[in-house]
Amino acid sequence: MVVLWRRKWVLLLTVLLVTGVTAVVSKSLPEEYDAKATLWITEDTGTAAFDAVQAGEVLARTYAQVADSPTLADRVAIRLPFEASGGDVQSAMNFKPISETQLLRIEATDRDPERARILANAYAEEFINYSRAQLGETVESQITFADRASTPSQPARPQPTLYTLVGALIGLIAGVGMAFLAELLDRRVRSTEELEELLVAPILAQVPQLTRAAAAESAFEETFRLLRTNLQFMNREGAPLRSLTVSPSEGDGKSSVAFHLAVSMAEAGYTVILVEADMRRPGLRRLALPGRSDQITAGLSTFLSSQPDMDDVLYETDHPGLLFIPAGVLPPAPSTLLDAARSRMLFAEATQRA
Repeated sequence: MVVLWRRKWVLLLTVLLVTGVTAVVSKSLPEEYDAKATLWITEDTGTAAFDAVQAGEVLARTYAQVADSPTLADRVAIRLPFEASGGDVQSAMNFKPISETQLLRIEATDRDPERARILANAYAEEFINYSRAQLGETVESQITFADRASTPSQPARPQPTLYTLVGALIGLIAGVGMAFLAELLDRRVRSTEELEELLVAPILAQVPQLTRAAAAESAFEETFRLLRTNLQFMNREGAPLRSLTVSPSEGDGKSSVAFHLAVSMAEAGYTVILVEADMRRPGLRRLALPGRSDQITAGLSTFLSSQPDMDDVLYETDHPGLLFIPAGVLPPAPSTLLDAARSRMLFAEATQRA
């Protein structure tokens, strides 16, 4: 039920689509009329009435098979007042012995109700004549009209209401299948428990989306205090000396998370150095040095390429205890600056200071 509720739009759209298509198609189908003539079949057995009735039932089922004959259909086609071949006549006919009776029903289907009536009565009459001429000497039976076919007033097909209900049922079944298929193909992570299981790592905090509301901003800041506390108690040595903030794609909030975590650590009395290591799309400087970001020239790229002292690329922020190393001038090929020895030197010195 959880899957169906989560995928309710897939289920609903599938049901509506299948139902709608069924309704439109059923209304576009040509109308067909059924005319029914009923024959009474009796057998002169000279036995008890019950046995005679049973014999009539058996004979009715037998005659239903005999009636479906190409020869008989050809004879009926000749006597019709409208043009039709024997194959057309045979395909339009249906023969049904009525259960537990001595009745045989002959049904004719046509798009014109009057033609259906004529065809049903003509076939019944020809069948009576055929049975008397061909079977009279071998079978002691009598076939008479119990009811002649009348002109149908309503089409037998299509039945839009019935078809639509069946389409809705099929759509519901298909919708359930589509919902489970969509769930199977969906690779998104929907809970912290699922994320912990996939990463085999604990979730230290859930950062809410920051809005302009004061309550939301307070909850946002409190999240990083919780994150700071969890980092402090991760292991016996306390908080890790270095941390890296990453995400799968641009705009996920790396800069915000890194900056607010650094501020939270500084508020707890730590000396923190925040390094802007994204040299392609740097965004930390606007948070760490508001109003001064455009004046920054020296930074991480300067340290890795020109080998100056760390003090030359280290900037104080408005938050006590928080120092900042910006990305610096953006090089055309940032990967060329990733010299392992120089990078280790940077982090070794930064770790001694903060």
